[in-house]
Amino acid sequence: MKKELQELFDGLNKLCQETEAFYFSEQEYGENHIVRSYAYRLASYTDFQKPYARDCRGTSFVLDKRTGKWDLFCRAYKKFWNLGEGVPKEVTLSERKAEKSFEKLDGSLILCGFIDGKIVAKSKTSINSDHARKAQELIDSNEKIQKGIIGSINMGKTPVFELCGPGEFKIVLNYQDTELVFL
Repeated sequence: MKKELQELFDGLNKLCQETEAFYFSEQEYGENHIVRSYAYRLASYTDFQKPYARDCRGTSFVLDKRTGKWDLFCRAYKKFWNLGEGVPKEVTLSERKAEKSFEKLDGSLILCGFIDGKIVAKSKTSINSDHARKAQELIDSNEKIQKGIIGSINMGKTPVFELCGPGEFKIVLNYQDTELVFL
């Protein structure tokens, strides 16, 4: 693994050992792989000032049990704060300048990576969640999405999606169809 990725892996593991707000989950993928995803629960603004804390939004590594080596599976967006969230009250809007703005979709984060050359979808913490399975189904049935994912990963980028839909995939807003929206 490259030095930068090894430092990220080691830093995330250390953070999870030392701070209760941060943790990782692991899932088996087939017989030969384990996917480790880093996340947080009830973390404070102060917790997010620790090294590597902002990387705990689904960044994942995969272990190849045949070689005993870990490698990056996907790298999520760093933790960010919505307007008025998290940042201490003494930091006012007039002191901050938005760099970019995006439409806020009401769905679940989906990330993708490769395992043995196959596209694998995951939610923030799992490759086995209902959300990850539905995203995988939508990816497997759409050649255009597959090509986009392959192109992104081959350029060294993690494709990030929002899974929006009705029923079990509803967060707050009503959507008629279940969609995988590329961010």
